[in-house]
Amino acid sequence: MRGNSAQSKRPDITRAPSPSMANAYNLLGVSVDTSPEEVRRAYHRQMAQHHPDKLASQNPSPEALRRAHLKAHEIREAFEAVRQVNRARA
Repeated sequence: MRGNSAQSKRPDITRAPSPSMANAYNLLGVSVDTSPEEVRRAYHRQMAQHHPDKLASQNPSPEALRRAHLKAHEIREAFEAVRQVNRARA
């Protein structure tokens, strides 16, 4: 068993389902024809807004922290899905 302290500090969350492609574009706030560079910028904007570390100074409840982790996970999954589609098109 590995003792990764960074991992152990994360709240116990159930894995959010992968977003559908339409939902992935919607989560990032981009359209299907958005350039890969703009998709990356949109991902960074969303993560800056929703990352759980943004709540740290607000002393969040465990539930608020869990929701923030889930939202960040959804955004990461959406970005990966859109990025794979863009790579397949190239």
